[in-house]
Amino acid sequence: MAAAPLAHPHISEEAMQELGRIISYGDPDQGTMVEELEREFARHTSARHAVAVSSGTAALHLALLAHGIGPGHEVITSPLCLPDVGTAIVATGARPVYADVSPYTYTISPLAAEQTAEAVKHHVRDCGSHRAGALLAVHLFGQPCDMVALSEIAERHELVLIEVAWDALGARYDHASVGSFGTACYSFLPGMAIVTGQGGMLTTDDEVIAATVRRLANHGCDCRGRVREPGFNYRTSEVIAAMALQQLPHVARHIELQRHWAGELTHRLCGLAGLITPAETPGGMHSFQRYAIRIASDFQLSRERVQQELQAWSVKTPSETYLPLHQHPFHSTRRDKTRLLSNAERVAQELLFLPMHPNLDELTVTRVVRALRLMASCVTERECPPRPGE
Repeated sequence: MAAAPLAHPHISEEAMQELGRIISYGDPDQGTMVEELEREFARHTSARHAVAVSSGTAALHLALLAHGIGPGHEVITSPLCLPDVGTAIVATGARPVYADVSPYTYTISPLAAEQTAEAVKHHVRDCGSHRAGALLAVHLFGQPCDMVALSEIAERHELVLIEVAWDALGARYDHASVGSFGTACYSFLPGMAIVTGQGGMLTTDDEVIAATVRRLANHGCDCRGRVREPGFNYRTSEVIAAMALQQLPHVARHIELQRHWAGELTHRLCGLAGLITPAETPGGMHSFQRYAIRIASDFQLSRERVQQELQAWSVKTPSETYLPLHQHPFHSTRRDKTRLLSNAERVAQELLFLPMHPNLDELTVTRVVRALRLMASCVTERECPPRPGE
């Protein structure tokens, strides 16, 4: 029995032919495909400007720099995020400061963000060594943050609001597209809504920010090739743009399918003690780029044992723990340990990802649900459910 994959990128035969044409006859560097992708992506996300870059990390790094974030600034973020968030913050010379997450949505808690912003303000007033600079809204697994609350907090504390929407393209909050509340960053890595191997995008309504990002991504050069400031090689290619362009029109349909399968999983797993299915942010529309359940302490089997049993049922799950940013060795020695992050730590320990992609089928969903329901009925860990074929 073939294992059910966690994700399944959609790349058509038409896209493969287009890639072959570009590689054979075209210029693989930036050109017409990149420009077309930027126009279409801006239209898709209701942004005035879109700038294609080499990765989601590059997009976040450039967003922070373009907004003037650098040494002496503190950037408030959820600790429940990919480690690239910390990389981008530290690369500017700024310092990450953590606000705990909601135990229901797993995104940054507005209450914790407000308390952290207040603490940073008092720290600045008392010693003047750092100053608050930015608030990151990390949309996680396709789950949108509470953008109304975070926008108010950012305005009240004079913070730059940047949306980290790497895996939330197509998600919505308050009937608006994720990414439309400020400068936003997207990723095209495997597991995202658009998969090109590498690549990313930055969107903004600010013409100056867009121009600054373009310049910084191109070695600091202006449109005439003259270096105006130190920059980076963060450009993307025609090949990546062509792949992204082919997938962009299908994003809405893929999210519709993912929401359907997520609803099926949630409905069929409902009521299992100790198994927590994902909730949705009030007023938000989850794109379910990942379907993350939690195996709590009152489930019959441990998280690790559940993984082993799912593997026996040919269901793939990542073996590694989703480590919060502040627990990575580099960041653990640099954080303020007086600030509790208990929700993020507990959620990370309990997270387990089930297969989720547009090409999911009834057979796979039934297999996943049956395996978990049989596990939930175990009295002890020794009484495991029968595996397929036994």
